This record gives sequence, C-alpha cells and structure tokens, in this order.
Amino acid sequence: MNTKFCTKCGLDKTLEEFYKDISKKDNLQSNCKTCTTIRNKAWRIANKDKKAAIDKVWNKNNRDKKRQYKRTRRALRREVKENYTSEDEKFTRELFMNQCFNCSSTENLQIDHHRPLIRKNPLTRQNAVLLCQSCNSSKGTKRPTVFYGEDIVTLLDEKLNN
Repeated sequence: MNTKFCTKCGLDKTLEEFYKDISKKDNLQSNCKTCTTIRNKAWRIANKDKKAAIDKVWNKNNRDKKRQYKRTRRALRREVKENYTSEDEKFTRELFMNQCFNCSSTENLQIDHHRPLIRKNPLTRQNAVLLCQSCNSSKGTKRPTVFYGEDIVTLLDEKLNN
C-alpha cells in the first residue's frame, strides 16, 4: 500500500488521505485532507468579512447555479432525485410566457412544483409551474386540485405534458 508524508502534521498517510492536485509531480497535495480542512476552516474564521464578500460576488454572478444548488439540496433532504437545470427553467418560463399561471402577474416569478416536493414529486419539466411569489406562498404544499380546482388542473396537466 502506498503512503505519502504530510508536510503539515508529519505523518505517513495513505494516498486516499490527500486531495488531488494536478500541478504536483505525484498529483497530490502536500498536506493531508485533515490538515487542509483545519487550515481552510481557520482561514474562513479569520477572514469572515472577506469570505462573505467573495461569496456575495459569486452568488451575484452565478444566480442560476445558486438556484439549482438550492433546489438540489432541498430535494435531497426530501430524498428525491432532481435534476432541473437552468435550461429547464428557461423552458418553463417560455411555456408560461413569463407570467404567473394563476394570476398572470409578471412580478417576482418563481418556479414551483406543480405536484408538491413534500409528496416525493421531483421538479421536472412536466412538474414545473411558474407562479408569482404571492401565489406560490398561497399554494404551499397543497395538492394542485385543492389550489387550482379540477378543471384548471386538467388544462395545466395538458400544457405540461405536451
């Protein structure tokens, strides 16, 4: 079994205990994962304001990635496999002509689960509806038939499945 010497803690450790680094001759960092984690945590604590500023800029420049990340994490907590991309979001927005399906508003639009995530329904093109913040909050985790009514749900299902 191959080992490597950690320059920080001075211990010989297995290769799996080192992060990859293609700039190094052996393709591994010189510090083990444990030492790297401790160093990174200390830096984040010592540079809290700097880290917040970096995060703020990244979040502003990567809104789609941030939204997708949040959706994925939320689905994982509900033990649902979701892969709703920014392309899927664009498709949904175009399908509903960038207006709330319920009230036709064009302000504060959000992608919502047509059938609720809490009932293990993943967000897909066939389960995504565009709602304004107010309608989305009112809908909550209600079943579509309760929120919209039977007739509207039938129309919405046809729209989503075509």
